[in-house]
Amino acid sequence: YEDDPLSQKPRSSRSVTIDLPVLGSVVIPCLGGDLPMLRQVLTLWNRPSFRPLKSGPKPALVVVFNNADAALLDETRALRSAFPDLAESFSRFEVVSADLTGDADLYARDATESRGKFGNKAGPNFLFQKTMHAVARHGDYTLQIELDCLPVRPGWIDEANAVVARNAGAWVIGSTYPGDVTLDRRVQFHFNGNAIYKAGDPAFRTFLDDVWIARILHHI
Repeated sequence: YEDDPLSQKPRSSRSVTIDLPVLGSVVIPCLGGDLPMLRQVLTLWNRPSFRPLKSGPKPALVVVFNNADAALLDETRALRSAFPDLAESFSRFEVVSADLTGDADLYARDATESRGKFGNKAGPNFLFQKTMHAVARHGDYTLQIELDCLPVRPGWIDEANAVVARNAGAWVIGSTYPGDVTLDRRVQFHFNGNAIYKAGDPAFRTFLDDVWIARILHHI
């Protein structure tokens, strides 16, 4: 019944459950030759001292290659049985290919002249876009971890979930530079993809496609 300040009936007791947002997935973007490094990273995560999750809901672990044939996909999926303890931290293990080709897969890191119609570093940009779409079905938030980013203690997914809960609604949750020395200008314009993204939000993906990527292409 409705609470009535004039009623002699006792007030109803209601309990409210608030579902805090959590990571739906952890995603690792990879290139075709990254399998050995991926194996090293998973070896580290498989150790108790770097165990990803202590408690709470398990996110999916997703590996997205820029372009992978069936053999590479199968070889990567086989890593699941090589690291059984990761099942304590992840609900599932998925490996997908973004199927990037040609100029869309170009990454000419040290080139001084433009080599492709989408720019010399189109590959990482399009891989990021494809990755966000690939993990969208797993829930609101995904933590993207590049292979050169390593955890420093166990329970780092728990820590990421706490960050998400404190910033519910944010589209991108990244880190700030904590140093006291001015970064070189070349570094200032380097995009660090290690962050938490609200990939499950259709509005974020629309922004990614129609604004973020579109503006990158416009400036090339």
